[in-house]
Amino acid sequence: MVMTLRLDDDAADALRRLAEREQRSAEDIARQAIREHVERVVIPPAGPSGRDALAGEIDQARTNSTFVETLDSLATRDQEILDRLAE
Repeated sequence: MVMTLRLDDDAADALRRLAEREQRSAEDIARQAIREHVERVVIPPAGPSGRDALAGEIDQARTNSTFVETLDSLATRDQEILDRLAE
């Protein structure tokens, strides 16, 4: 698939600096970023292998302290909102 990626000046400059620092092409960095994003976001297919992939993602999230702290914070906040609504 061939595509054109239009970036604002700040994003283009940041990509150019990153490419220079890593001594890679901007296209290679963009392809890698897209590939990694798709791997994180796309829902795994149904079936045993999909369940294994999802279980792996869940295990990874459970060991990510930033994610767990954020999740705990949101749960506390949401519970406070629910408690206020119940009054």
